[in-house]
Parts: sequence; structure tokens; C-alpha cells
Amino acid sequence: MYRAFRLTCPAFIFERVHGERLRREWDRRSQRVMVMSDGFAWNGQTYDSLSKVAFAITGTNWNGPRFFGLRNKQDRLATGEARS
Repeated sequence: MYRAFRLTCPAFIFERVHGERLRREWDRRSQRVMVMSDGFAWNGQTYDSLSKVAFAITGTNWNGPRFFGLRNKQDRLATGEARS
């Protein structure tokens, strides 16, 4: 049975479903992340944030939701975070 839960970021909230899979291509490789009840599973490890998963994949700091395509400029405009 899947359970919905909320993840919060500053001025941004989105819902993910336990068991859902997120996918992103990086460096010509498909990266898949499983949404878990206690965080995110990637490459045999569990992380408590998407940003930590994105860092593990890339080695650089990323906004996790943006890295996985869950956040775009319209979302930032709606929350007043977009910069010119």
C-alpha cells in the first residue's frame, strides 16, 4: 500500500508517494531514485533529502527538486523566490 507524505523546502512544499520512482539522466547515465517513507533510496543507500542524492550523483550542490525536474521557474515565481 502506498502512502503519500510531504517534503518541505523553504517556501516550497510538494507531495511524493512512497514507492514512486524519480528518474534523471546525468553524464549519459540514467539515475533512478525510489521515494521511501524515511527518505530517498539511490545506489543502495538512503538519503534524507533529494539535494543530498543530487550531490551524491553530481559531486556538486544542487537543489534536489530542481535537479529531478520537480521544480521549475513557474514554481519559484509562485513562491516569490525567482531572481531576475
